[in-house]
Amino acid sequence: MTGLVRARAEAAPGREPDPLRELRNERDRFVGFAFAAADLLLEVTERDVIAFAAGAAKALTGAAPEALSGREFRTLFAASDRAIADLRLRQGRASGRIEPTTLQLDPVAGPAVAIVLSGCRLPSRGDTLYLAVSLARPPAGLAGFEPQRDPVTGLLDSQSFVQVADVAMASAQARGETLAMSLLQLQGIEALRARSGDEDFARLLAEIGAFLRVQASDGTGAARLSDDKFGVLRPDAAPSGALASAIERLSRTRDPSARGLAVSERTVCLAQGDLSAEDATRALAFTLECFVSAPSGEFTIASLVEGFHAQVAETVARISRLKNAMLDRGLDVAFQPIVRLADRRVHHFEMLARFEPEKSPFELIQFAERIGMIEGFDLCICQHALTQLGATADSEFEVAVNVSGRSIGSDAFVQALMALLAGYGALRRRVMFEVTESTTITDLTRAARVLGMLRQAGHRICLDDFGAGASSFQYLRALPVDFVKIDGAYVAGIGRDRRDRAILKAMVSLCCDLEVGTIAEQIERESQRSELAALGVVFGQGYLFGRPAPLLTALGPTPPAGHAAAS
Repeated sequence: MTGLVRARAEAAPGREPDPLRELRNERDRFVGFAFAAADLLLEVTERDVIAFAAGAAKALTGAAPEALSGREFRTLFAASDRAIADLRLRQGRASGRIEPTTLQLDPVAGPAVAIVLSGCRLPSRGDTLYLAVSLARPPAGLAGFEPQRDPVTGLLDSQSFVQVADVAMASAQARGETLAMSLLQLQGIEALRARSGDEDFARLLAEIGAFLRVQASDGTGAARLSDDKFGVLRPDAAPSGALASAIERLSRTRDPSARGLAVSERTVCLAQGDLSAEDATRALAFTLECFVSAPSGEFTIASLVEGFHAQVAETVARISRLKNAMLDRGLDVAFQPIVRLADRRVHHFEMLARFEPEKSPFELIQFAERIGMIEGFDLCICQHALTQLGATADSEFEVAVNVSGRSIGSDAFVQALMALLAGYGALRRRVMFEVTESTTITDLTRAARVLGMLRQAGHRICLDDFGAGASSFQYLRALPVDFVKIDGAYVAGIGRDRRDRAILKAMVSLCCDLEVGTIAEQIERESQRSELAALGVVFGQGYLFGRPAPLLTALGPTPPAGHAAAS
């Protein structure tokens, strides 16, 4: 400061310097600098209590600056971020500086406000900390983005992590830098929970979350990917193994036996190489999926480019399986009865595709939707159903065939389906269509027109998984359907959950008023059948009435109810 005073005196020759005036000027200058860099200034004592506040306290915290004096510092923040606030204070006292850290303030009204906290300790003032709080400005790619966080650790969930990582990779590439992703697996986590108790274990997870966020390159790029697996974005030059060692030490402090956790750490280089931004994002998501699903010690992907090539290989294998299924080399089908709950007589069968024994085809069907092959798959299934019905021409039972909402939205699919059905004469009327909601139907007016056309041609329509998604009632209002299949979650809770029973009762009443038949799925117990029947559900499906089986086995010795009798 003496040098600055001298400079001012030299700038005004002929005037005697006033040391007190110069000191006030320098004080004002540094205060001005501080407020230029921050919205709120805080002085925090060695007991983590706010001693002084100045600036936009009311706008950020809902309290005037003088009202913050005497308040515990950590209470300024959302509950999920208090552990990281505590950690930053400890680090600031140890190192003399608090590096910029993004935190969420305790929401006063509406959503939480994101701020950036930084600060320092002056050697002459002991453990008192001087902190600057600024409103956080998210990167352009994350404007308006509200990340989903794990409530215990405060870390991002896997989907939000991919979005944050995507923007961080692009930003690093623009700067000519490379990020790495540290992936951690905590082994012995349930045993430690049992030894330490739920309360201390929750504190440990919060401390681990705070530690990982501090280690993340931007203070936010850290995620809890599953119960025992975590991911952190860091500079590529960050030392490998340091995170694992630190968490192991931290876990021992919360373990009565002092054994703690064994932590494995793997690093994935996020250099994009020649990958496009879209391919890099897909490779990142695929790499995380592989890490989460891999048994301990079996994850081997070391770079984003390697993850991309692994994804390509997996995609090729899946497409091959799907094509084989469509060519009837890998496709098997089974039939499960849908019965009247009152007398257990078979009303119709649902035809289910099977690719591997005892495994659901749901994942592969979702994959077919993502890569644009679902229309061909749905046509293949319909062709298969008609072939099977042709072998039982002396019967009158109907078969429900699943069709994706994405297929319903394709003009090419609808034209091909109508041409396929036209070649089977009266036999085609024994095919029902069960519309699945694995992909959202966006054009409901068009979908209603297509389903109406199918109904006019003699096909009955069922809406699958009714009540499972937010769109179910919108679909029921807009689409012409004959039946709805009530999601099995309501059936499972019917004898235990009063709310599920009340919602189920309301859905059945609504469908009755609309003259839409109701089918309950996943019925396994006689008590479920009787209670559903008492609520007015007409039809049921589940292991209580029969497991999926080949057609002749499913038909059994008792002929199903005919079309007319079952209407």
